[in-house]
Amino acid sequence: MLKKKPVLAIDAPEIPRKGDPYANNEPEEFVASIGGSHRLLLKKYSVYRPELVLPTTTFGLQTDDLDKDDIRAMWTVLKEFTLFPSMAIYNCGFKAGSTQAHKHMEFIPLPDFLLWPARANSTTDVIDLSNIVEDVATKIELVPFQHYVLQLPVGATVDQVFDAYESLLEHSRQAVSAADVGTSDYNFILTTHWIAVIPRRSAGSKGPFGADAAGMLGMVSIPNYSHLKWWSKLGYTRYLGQLGIPPVEEISKTVKSFHEREIPFRVYHGSTNSTRIINHDPKKIVDISGLNNVLKVDTIRKTALVEANVPMDQLVDATLEHDLLPPVVPEFPGITVGGSYAGTAGESSSFKHGCFDRTINWLQMILANGEVVKASPTERSDLFYGAVGAFGTVGVLTLLEVQLCAAGKFVELTYLPVSSSDEGVSKLRKCTQEPFDFVDGIMFSRDCGAIAAGRTTSELNHPIQRFSRPQDPWFYLHCRSKVKTKSSSDSSEVDVSNTTECVPIRDYLFRYDRGAFWMGAYAFDMFYTPFNTITRFVLDPYLHTRKMYEALHHSGLSQRYIIQDLAIPVDYAETFMEFVDNKFGIYPLWLCPLRGDSKAPLHATPTNCDLLINVGVWGVPKSYQKGDFDMFVSENREIEDRVRQLGGLKWLYAHCYYTEDEFWQIYDRKGYDELRSNYGAQGLPDIYQKIKKADKFVPTSRVRAVAKAVLRRESLLQKR
Repeated sequence: MLKKKPVLAIDAPEIPRKGDPYANNEPEEFVASIGGSHRLLLKKYSVYRPELVLPTTTFGLQTDDLDKDDIRAMWTVLKEFTLFPSMAIYNCGFKAGSTQAHKHMEFIPLPDFLLWPARANSTTDVIDLSNIVEDVATKIELVPFQHYVLQLPVGATVDQVFDAYESLLEHSRQAVSAADVGTSDYNFILTTHWIAVIPRRSAGSKGPFGADAAGMLGMVSIPNYSHLKWWSKLGYTRYLGQLGIPPVEEISKTVKSFHEREIPFRVYHGSTNSTRIINHDPKKIVDISGLNNVLKVDTIRKTALVEANVPMDQLVDATLEHDLLPPVVPEFPGITVGGSYAGTAGESSSFKHGCFDRTINWLQMILANGEVVKASPTERSDLFYGAVGAFGTVGVLTLLEVQLCAAGKFVELTYLPVSSSDEGVSKLRKCTQEPFDFVDGIMFSRDCGAIAAGRTTSELNHPIQRFSRPQDPWFYLHCRSKVKTKSSSDSSEVDVSNTTECVPIRDYLFRYDRGAFWMGAYAFDMFYTPFNTITRFVLDPYLHTRKMYEALHHSGLSQRYIIQDLAIPVDYAETFMEFVDNKFGIYPLWLCPLRGDSKAPLHATPTNCDLLINVGVWGVPKSYQKGDFDMFVSENREIEDRVRQLGGLKWLYAHCYYTEDEFWQIYDRKGYDELRSNYGAQGLPDIYQKIKKADKFVPTSRVRAVAKAVLRRESLLQKR
């Protein structure tokens, strides 16, 4: 394992006068003077044997580009130093993996295996390297980030190598500008046969051993076993893709190819929080699973630049480092930023801010013809609002700017008991008019429930309660324990005492992750396992939402459980809850107030209503025991019909059981079709085709489904 070398601030010009390791090297480290401009030294903290470093004689910044003297010195060493075949690397900037401020290049032995730039298909007999646009290799197979490579001609001169470097650097700058990553850092690699530039957006979240130029070539230096385990968990190739810039142009070309061939395609994210049965044909997908990075957090403007496939826990972690948070954070950590926009995502702060899409300033999208465009409330506003809730049927979402707000360390959470659905709705409405930051509720039965209202704070005025550790209670169970009301047959007075706790902010935001609200409890019944503190502790790794969604898709149980979220105008919420109680008797029910003034056509309710109550109906219907799929469909259609009668909307992450005519009586088909026509999306599946109910699905063995989820076998792509 490697000993960590000291990391010095990359933006401190005063470093050469204090702490510069190249200013006064030890005599035994000196190898040779190269042209008077550089000194060749043995590297003190070396990973490879031997390893050389080439600092400038006079101090220069590691954030500066290479000049011709640098290229000349590197080329001289490569050509003249024949002790071992080597490559020269330059890590320009901290995000490229540099740990010293003094400008320096490094030389390490070439490995026995073939490095991926050697596979570049650029022309090898180019003489005029000042005109090489068509010869740059940018699509080397299996490389998960943007890269620019040229094969060098035999006998290349310093001038030719420098021209090649400047050309590749220009490509890199264009990629950085298009990605808007807020940095110009890059890796440069040079051998006697090829030259490469790799634009960077991150050094890696684990410090200087994220990856430098050698790491981006696949030669990753790992300091200890914990880092080895971390890399293995993330996936080596996938993580390297996060450190570079994703090849959006390649995604664009794939989209354009499908469009030109008139082949409908689906977008593949690598995971899903939809409950619909999903089987993608791998020959007809656009893979955006690599767009999973928070590119920039702007603390002045309070915004975050985020790729579409970033999950909520990653976004929260990145913004909390700056004491900021998105105003709306969906409750499951695996829900992605793009999915929250293109689908529907409301949470306990949505009574103030609306659904997640209301917190987006602008977005980048690949249209069906492959064109990459930007949309905002003032630029292509029809696309900006029309893409909300359209589930990728207008274009492929790639990048979003998310609004942020100040984050406290805790949520001061108060539990308010209620003894009826009428009281629950009344208290929800009242709490939304008071200075709370978060409000939601749970009805445990028709006469027992709780409203949880919270304020952000950094002061610890109440006992701490956590929900993220295996030993912690599931939130809904803890909430129920705080509620003491009389039953319908009990004439004793109601204990209306309220309980207030301080919940760490991250625990609060993802409080429903463990157990997926309460749906995880059904797994215990399914496998005849006691449901208690001990079993929940032991089985905790398998009871988080990411694992549970994998098992759900392998098992097909989404076509046996009712899993629906329904947005009901506040004046009719009690009526709808009574319908669910009388018809299905499903409890608990989740209650979440939402702003009802969305500008998105697919989120617009039939009635003008300022406040909606999202009622989460998740549980076992009467058809479950009978295994009657037709009865299951009928039960869902009854729910949909009642929602429509009350002027509400159902969120379309779940199966839709409307007929096509019924669906388009609710939503504006004319406006939707015009939008798709304006942006050339007619070749994509329309939203009804995407969310309509699947045919009857024969589930796999439950044991097999769980085993697949535990082993992380792919559930979303058909095997061919």
